[in-house]
Amino acid sequence: MYVNTSEKSVPIYLRSELKAEQKIFGPAIICEATGTNVVEQGWSGYLDKYQNLILSRVERKKIENGIGTSVDVVMLEVFNNLFMNIAEQMGATLANTAFSVN
Repeated sequence: MYVNTSEKSVPIYLRSELKAEQKIFGPAIICEATGTNVVEQGWSGYLDKYQNLILSRVERKKIENGIGTSVDVVMLEVFNNLFMNIAEQMGATLANTAFSVN
């Protein structure tokens, strides 16, 4: 399994062989007849008394800034105006070439 962009050997569990309240810490794979569950790194899972698989986060989520969250406001305004001009020209061309009963 790939974990954080590197290949890693992880334990594979059969869900039918898990005992109630048996904790599984990720990264791990839980296989069953109808599907496969991946327990990611920083998560844990266990079966409750009704055989429901309960997953919960055990490590804090690392907060990362998204791509494009820092912008140059001048360039943003230039591109906004450029795209607005293109949309207006497309609308004018459509209005000039459209056939309508209205």
